Amino acid sequence: MSYDALVIAAHPDDAETQMGGTLAKLTDAGQRVLLIDLTDGEPTEFAERGARAKQAHEAARNLEVERCTLGLRDRLLQDTPDVRLELARIIRQHRPRWLYSTGEACVHPDHAATVGLVRAACSSLDSANGSNCPAVQPWSSRSPGLCRACSSRTARWSRPGRTSASPSM
Repeated sequence: MSYDALVIAAHPDDAETQMGGTLAKLTDAGQRVLLIDLTDGEPTEFAERGARAKQAHEAARNLEVERCTLGLRDRLLQDTPDVRLELARIIRQHRPRWLYSTGEACVHPDHAATVGLVRAACSSLDSANGSNCPAVQPWSSRSPGLCRACSSRTARWSRPGRTSASPSM
């Protein structure tokens, strides 16, 4: 199944808290969006086990997006060849026009690992038989509401949905 946008995040609540408004705009514009949580976010110190998954399911329903979880270990996410290849497989399978992920300003180690994993997955796609990875649209937790549109040709700061590299809304 093809999606207009894939959003790759370390934890079930990362995409919603960092770019929930953008997700709503994308789906309001008829875009198909898949959220990919690398971990299940458990255990969490703020709720009982399973609460985060329930909230993630509810958020996906409210935002009218689809969601899947790779089930990797929270707080121990690492940039490994197996995870890179799995992300590359998912990107290749769904062929999104847009790919969003965590930006550079990372405090949590899982977020920092996500940056490298997404870059490596895209790099492997770009080098494999000319399969192109869409331009990655990282978000930054230090500057919510801003999104850096990156590709080999462009790099500039802009509001989400307002660049030549972002989907029209």
